[in-house]
Amino acid sequence: MKRDAVPYVVSGLLAVVGVLALFAERPFPWLGAALLAGAAAVAVRTAREPLTRLRDWLAEPRKLWGIEYSALEWVYGFLSLGVIVAVAAAILPEAALGDRPVDHDHPVHFFKAWQLQQDFLADGRLWGWSHKWFAGYPAQYLYPIGADLWVNAVQWASLGLLELGQAYGVAFFLLWVLMGYSVYAFARVGFGRWVGVLGGVLFMADTASYRFGGWVYTAEWGVWPQALSTAFALLAMARVPSLLRESRWRDTGIFALFLGASLLTHPVQILHFAIAGPLILLAYRMTDNRRPWPQASLRLIAGYVLGILIGGLWVFPFMSVRKFAASYGEVWTTTFTMGKDLFELDVFPGTMPLVIGLGLVGSVGLLFVRKFHHFLTALLVFVFLLGGSVTVLSEFHLLELAKAFEHIQFQRFSLMLKPYWFVAAAYAAVAAVIAARRMSFGATDETDETDKLADTGLVRVFAATALPVLLIVPFAIPYFHQFGKTQLSRSLTEASQRPHQQARDELVAWFEREYPDAEPFFRIMLRVHYHDHSYTDLGTRLAFPLYKTGFTPVSNYAYKMEATAPELLDALNIRYVITSRSMPKSQYELVESFGELRLYEYKRWKEQPFEIIDGEGEVSVERFANEEIVLKAAEGSKGTLRLNVSYFPRWSVTRDGEPVDIEPMALDGFEEKTAFMTVPLEPGTYRFEFERSWLEWVSLLLFLVALFASIVLCVADTHTRLGRRANAWLERLDEKLGALTDRHGRALDVGFGAAVSLAIIAGLALAWWNPPMQTDDEALADSIDDVHYDFGDRLVDASVGLDRKGDFDPCAQFLDHFFCTNNEWNRVSLRAVDFEAGTIRRCIWAHPVENTTLVVHYPDVPSGDALVGYYGVAKSGTTSARAPVEMTVGIDGVAAKTVKSTRAKEISTFEIPLERKDGSHEVSFEIRADDVGRRHFCFNAQVVDQ
Repeated sequence: MKRDAVPYVVSGLLAVVGVLALFAERPFPWLGAALLAGAAAVAVRTAREPLTRLRDWLAEPRKLWGIEYSALEWVYGFLSLGVIVAVAAAILPEAALGDRPVDHDHPVHFFKAWQLQQDFLADGRLWGWSHKWFAGYPAQYLYPIGADLWVNAVQWASLGLLELGQAYGVAFFLLWVLMGYSVYAFARVGFGRWVGVLGGVLFMADTASYRFGGWVYTAEWGVWPQALSTAFALLAMARVPSLLRESRWRDTGIFALFLGASLLTHPVQILHFAIAGPLILLAYRMTDNRRPWPQASLRLIAGYVLGILIGGLWVFPFMSVRKFAASYGEVWTTTFTMGKDLFELDVFPGTMPLVIGLGLVGSVGLLFVRKFHHFLTALLVFVFLLGGSVTVLSEFHLLELAKAFEHIQFQRFSLMLKPYWFVAAAYAAVAAVIAARRMSFGATDETDETDKLADTGLVRVFAATALPVLLIVPFAIPYFHQFGKTQLSRSLTEASQRPHQQARDELVAWFEREYPDAEPFFRIMLRVHYHDHSYTDLGTRLAFPLYKTGFTPVSNYAYKMEATAPELLDALNIRYVITSRSMPKSQYELVESFGELRLYEYKRWKEQPFEIIDGEGEVSVERFANEEIVLKAAEGSKGTLRLNVSYFPRWSVTRDGEPVDIEPMALDGFEEKTAFMTVPLEPGTYRFEFERSWLEWVSLLLFLVALFASIVLCVADTHTRLGRRANAWLERLDEKLGALTDRHGRALDVGFGAAVSLAIIAGLALAWWNPPMQTDDEALADSIDDVHYDFGDRLVDASVGLDRKGDFDPCAQFLDHFFCTNNEWNRVSLRAVDFEAGTIRRCIWAHPVENTTLVVHYPDVPSGDALVGYYGVAKSGTTSARAPVEMTVGIDGVAAKTVKSTRAKEISTFEIPLERKDGSHEVSFEIRADDVGRRHFCFNAQVVDQ
């Protein structure tokens, strides 16, 4: 035997012994793992030279279509992608095989993808009106189309091999792959592939919780369009370093394509890139400048413009009709609570504490690393944390600055920042291992101590690897077993296993048998629990429109209805009800049962999809299509004609060819949820038509132009004919812009400094600003001329305590936070609080304390014409008439006014005239309740001139 072969033989024998030991009784498997690791280390060290030659050969630069690449990078890339795909397959094995999930929102997403394909793409359209939900709704106008296109794209890519339901399952699996790969792509650019792979795997395995992403929100609840859009956004952000620093044009094109794709998929990316843009320029200015800052900025701006024009295909039409979108504003929490949760490693509920801790350490460390990608990642983490906090929302008076802030779900900031957090966590973990390895060898100059160790003998190499493995394995095996069980072993309800499938089939067959021509017109009500969407995908099999009770996700149309009041069902032409519960016989008649499903007929069904109000006449339906409705009114008709279809500004109507104005009309008792189209009733033919605006056509044209320009940028680095021409033109343009920026470089630097200074000044001005409080009481709001004192802003000057029958017990104070009990609810502080939908208010959190009175006392308040304020119980709380929260406002020791909350989610106002207009007052707010459970009381007040 040759001497060179001895290490291979020995390592092979050790490996065989190690494998045998793995299947023996404990503790031999620990020893087996150590033997395998040591044998592998010896084999690799022995084959170092041929492996190095192979690596160098693979690393040699090559060119394909004029683009330089490295085969070694491709190998590493495929291996990394393989790990990500394997983890995704372990998490979603059924979906990978085409079995679509049907939990929570998934049936709704499937229906939307089906409707886009059947009713719009088949006719070469993207937008339009659909009668299939509610009393009709504007499809694709108010909710993005990216997720629906993603599902359809998977089916197209299968060349017809997959049905749409199977394509949905595969598309959802590919989403999980894309989530991991996008984190990998972003991290690999600045941190290396090890950080990328680890960050991607941890991100895919995140459990999280409701509204915080991860498995629970994205898979179980089925809220996955934002995850898809975040993946697109990360792929765009991964191109930023090379876009700014390299000479390649394709980086700008790819950045624009992914930015546009993210905007087409979820509107939250408008915030993401609005915040990220200035941070990118700031990070680049403060770190490396391989390319001059002005030229790099122009490339970034070009990418932004093209990406916005691509995303504008949906964003621009949406912005034109956004007032018809329902509000879903939600707050997150204060920076104080965030700091506490960071200490407790619970800032992202459901996420592994280890990942939160590593991410915190990594993010803080990256703030002090003057490398562009590192510094940018840290900036994104902390700015998104701050931006999502209610502290910034309230302290900078953003709610008073613009009402649009009330419509933002600030909890979703966590979904934007979490990928960067996971990258920071992976960076901290890898950096810790590397640092420990380097420190173990001590300080070195140019000598590689690992090579010195290798040269001391293979026995030492074996021992240096086997011993640590032997010590770690007893704990690592159960650790990774638990990781797999809790983070990788997941379960969803798949379409093949969903309950009542046979009953569904029988129900569909009944409708096909009874109504083969899908006439006459009526709607079918799905009577389900508030968050049950499991029957929504019946809409893909039934020829009649559905009306679902309770909340309907991925549809933020303002006039979507969800109640079951008879007046509403009459206006909706409800005829049948599908449910699994018993319905009252006074209003519903059981038609047939299909297993657990029951089909009822609504006894008050009205066949005609219109109502004559305050008049009379004979009206008939000539045509009732999605975007054209024709009614004919006979002679003698008069009054008001209400069409049982919701209003939207794209509808127009003519009577015998003459334009007629449409007036929206709400049903009594449902003013916020209904707006049916009404016209004056006279004899003639009414033609209701849904039309596209000029903005939609312009958006489509700009989309096509930007898409073509981005593709040209992507091929400009190739040796194709188009690439060479595009490159020559772009290089000439770049030279001219470079010369222009060189001539005005000093002015641009001054401009950048001025912009940063103005941003700081604007922030300070907003913090110092003392605007009138925001209230829905228009009379009160209009009466306020000037604000002398805002009690919320001056909470730090107050004394807070508990009054127990004359015995005053002060609450512990830290800045403007007061701790009255060990219960977190009993912490008095200024924050932004949710009340009703679209109603977020800046106010003082003052949850009542059991068997005592909470007192907030201000000793020196300047006078004015009146003391005005608002109060109420937050949406997260509960109250009732039996146990309201009571607040007494005292002025100079006299009880001036006592108010009581009436119910949860309601905000009320009060006004107290001040008799003395000069000097100062002592003002106190005393809060009490007989039942303090979840009475999340909140108030604010101001002294004003009127």
